[in-house]
Amino acid sequence: MSLMKCVEIYVNHKKSNRTRYNLREVYLNPNKILFVTEDKEIKELLENGVIDHLSKDHEFTRIAFDNGTAVSIVGSVETTLRKVK
Repeated sequence: MSLMKCVEIYVNHKKSNRTRYNLREVYLNPNKILFVTEDKEIKELLENGVIDHLSKDHEFTRIAFDNGTAVSIVGSVETTLRKVK
């Protein structure tokens, strides 16, 4: 099994009343992916200043897995699909 390395953007609820978005490296099994789509919700949060520690040029992809879970990662859909192959 070959895993693909990605950077996930996630909500960190610890030590704050304010919603805080953080980044972390994750390794995903491409054989379990059902679909990928642009994550417009995260992009909108970035453009509206809710997420302030990333460049507004970043793109985000939502990956859905066959077990019903999903993650948002930094990178375009095209970049993500190149990693899957």
